[in-house]
Amino acid sequence: MTDSEKVALVAHLHVLMRRKTGRITDTEWVLHNDDYAREIIRLALADGAAELAEVAHKLEAARFGTPAPRIAKPLLEQAKEARERAANSAPQARYVGSLR
Repeated sequence: MTDSEKVALVAHLHVLMRRKTGRITDTEWVLHNDDYAREIIRLALADGAAELAEVAHKLEAARFGTPAPRIAKPLLEQAKEARERAANSAPQARYVGSLR
């Protein structure tokens, strides 16, 4: 994995942690300090959010070479996400070809 891909992962994890847990991380420090990176990954995994855990596992694999386990989302969660995506795209389609 290239350095720019690692930076992107760390930045994505930073944004997710800020939104989901209210924690602010130091992205540069995650890239350069192994202990800090392990602690941030531990905090992300302790939260229990599937998206946060997925990015944390990817970062762990990128930083420390451990294989990233695949996290299967429950079927109910996949259905909710699909419904939300459909609901978010429906209003845009409603205005195509008509007056607003």
